[in-house]
Amino acid sequence: MNKRVIEPVEKNEFGIDTFIWNHYVERAKAPKDPNVPKGPVIDGVNVGAMRYPDLVPTYPLIDLAPDIVETDYQRDGYMFRHYAPKDLITPAPCMIYAHGGGWCMGALSRLNNINRRIADVMQGVVIYVDYTLAPEAKFPVAIEQCYEVLCEVHNNPEKYGVDPEMIAVMGDSAGGNITAAVALKDAKTRYMNTQILYYPALDFSDHSYDVWNFEAYGKDLHPMVAGKVRALAEKNFGALCKAYLGDPALMTDELASPLLCEDYTKFPPTIILTAEFDYLRQQCEEFADKLETAGVKVDYAMFAGTFHGYLERMGFFAQADESVHYMVGKWFEFLEEA
Repeated sequence: MNKRVIEPVEKNEFGIDTFIWNHYVERAKAPKDPNVPKGPVIDGVNVGAMRYPDLVPTYPLIDLAPDIVETDYQRDGYMFRHYAPKDLITPAPCMIYAHGGGWCMGALSRLNNINRRIADVMQGVVIYVDYTLAPEAKFPVAIEQCYEVLCEVHNNPEKYGVDPEMIAVMGDSAGGNITAAVALKDAKTRYMNTQILYYPALDFSDHSYDVWNFEAYGKDLHPMVAGKVRALAEKNFGALCKAYLGDPALMTDELASPLLCEDYTKFPPTIILTAEFDYLRQQCEEFADKLETAGVKVDYAMFAGTFHGYLERMGFFAQADESVHYMVGKWFEFLEEA
């Protein structure tokens, strides 16, 4: 398997993209916001504090795609949003997006520009699933809702202007976890032809934590870099496990921990995008290797000098838009080769 490394235009002496470094250095200097809510606390998660960055992001929200039309569809207890260019040519390729945010956050208002840009770059349809968040909704509600939307779009292609043979499901971080679980649920129906995973969380069990090697990121890391690498390096994701799964016995369920799947032939062709300085990178690499061993077509690209979450900074971090162009181009290659 070709594990592509995509370098930034400029890196500093610590191996970090210069612009990204400066952003986080400045952010660290900012005083703590006194308006962060102190609750409510549900299943160990301070929901107000967790979701506050959705309301007050620490980076500008930049729309790179002004000519995109949005349409909302209501479901039973949740909604999804349809994005398409004004001059969409149908039937169009379609990407269904399961957002990240630790299963507990991810406001449409903050992530809207990502969907608009993907629809613009691919000149197709993006469907954003505004699934019900944890801890209010436990596993596997988000998975079931995303799979339900996949079925709805596939079975009603003319309504949404899509080609039912050209549907991918994409997710970042927690959304990548959900995407891989949807792929497993779709193993028999095969409505999705590709899964696209941005730095996905693939394992709640002890396995990935126990085999994780901090030295794989280099030696004598700057404290800020080390801290960013370790940001998710908590066994079973700590409080998020309780908030999302509820029952610890579910940690080894393949829908919660797709890395533990016993039959990797269930997965469709896969595109994986990671960040160099991210705790999750090692489990992503293990997942990619297992896919290849099972004979599943897989493409892996690591964005060097970056941290977890770069996709969210669309129009601000160069890697966000660069990765979307890479991802869409690679997916179209997959479609041509199918």
